[in-house]
Amino acid sequence: NLKEQAKIFVIDTKKAKLEVMYEMYLEYKNTTKVQFFHYLGNNPFFGKGSGKFSKFDIKPSYIYEDLAITQGLKLEGSTELTFSSEQNMHIYIQLANGNGVNINKTEYTPNADNVIELTLDAGDVSISRGKTEGRIIFINVTEGIN
Repeated sequence: NLKEQAKIFVIDTKKAKLEVMYEMYLEYKNTTKVQFFHYLGNNPFFGKGSGKFSKFDIKPSYIYEDLAITQGLKLEGSTELTFSSEQNMHIYIQLANGNGVNINKTEYTPNADNVIELTLDAGDVSISRGKTEGRIIFINVTEGIN
């Protein structure tokens, strides 16, 4: 039956595409590493470059995956958060307000969801206050992005 053969061909083709996509996912997963920062966290990947590290309260708390984040980092005049990677990286910053931040001395403005996303080459990264005080809820850095 030609109709049944066509169905089998379509199913086999979709299965092959899914297998290729899954192999690509596994390769991505095995070559990337995610670093996570929030005010109360303790991840040595992120360094305190300089300045005052003040907090602000988040009410209601911000839920990220299973974590309730209750305090964030204020980016005041001299506050600087630093990190370095030997791999290319994707940076995702969730802000509490629409104020921009400086990343390597270039100002970035968040989107309507108060998010800044960018991909950077390997090297040192510095995050500091933009024109006005920024309020960081969390930062995700995914290393190993091509």
